[in-house]
Amino acid sequence: MATSLKIEPLLDRKPGQMSGGQRQRVALARAMVRRPSIFLMDEPLSNLDANLRVHARGEIVDLHRRAGVPTLYVTHDQAEALSMADRVAVMMGGRLLQIASPEVIYDDPAHIEVARFIGQPRINQLPAEAEGGLVAFGDLRLTLENPPAGKMPVTLAIRPEFVSLDRNRQDGLAARIERIEFLGSEVILYCRLDAIGEIVIAKVQPPEAAGLAAGDPVGLRLDTSRTMAFAEDGRRLAARAEAGNGLAAGDIARERAHG
Repeated sequence: MATSLKIEPLLDRKPGQMSGGQRQRVALARAMVRRPSIFLMDEPLSNLDANLRVHARGEIVDLHRRAGVPTLYVTHDQAEALSMADRVAVMMGGRLLQIASPEVIYDDPAHIEVARFIGQPRINQLPAEAEGGLVAFGDLRLTLENPPAGKMPVTLAIRPEFVSLDRNRQDGLAARIERIEFLGSEVILYCRLDAIGEIVIAKVQPPEAAGLAAGDPVGLRLDTSRTMAFAEDGRRLAARAEAGNGLAAGDIARERAHG
């Protein structure tokens, strides 16, 4: 265990001779070496540097799989939650908002707070209004299932990787680039919509963003099949895309129970 957590050089030291991160690794090893019937871990990697945190994350997952010991792991780091867990429970304000696989938590959040918390860069949120069950936003059309009578405010949400560019601005929502983040394998564009002034984030490949600069006008297209609708109280709404609008048509994920 000392080898796995890279603490062999520390075995002859006293606690006062170690840094906070080193003490945390020793405490982690001390708990893990006992081979208990269940692990309860409360942010065990929070004081480690980034590289060691990634290494220790892998060691914990490997130990969990080899030993077959249930592990309850508390973290505020979404990368740890998504990469390590078989099931993720998202809790906020004492409420269990959703418990599901990492894939479902990311792709099919049951509550707007889950959608906001999970994912980098953050999910796009756009204010809209449903009338008679129909939500219209630019070229996008969604029909809510079992809608209340009259009008109701809704929030549309879509992840940045499902927003695409029209550099000629002939299609989609008219916007202007405010900021560009080049991250090597991808480029993050922060664009302000002309009509309502909201920021929409698009995650694109470097060739798609080549030659673009802050201030350039672009068109933004939202993948309708990946656009979610949430009620004013945050719960997910069952909705379906109207055929022939946006980038794709099809059923949007159904409303899920929460709590």
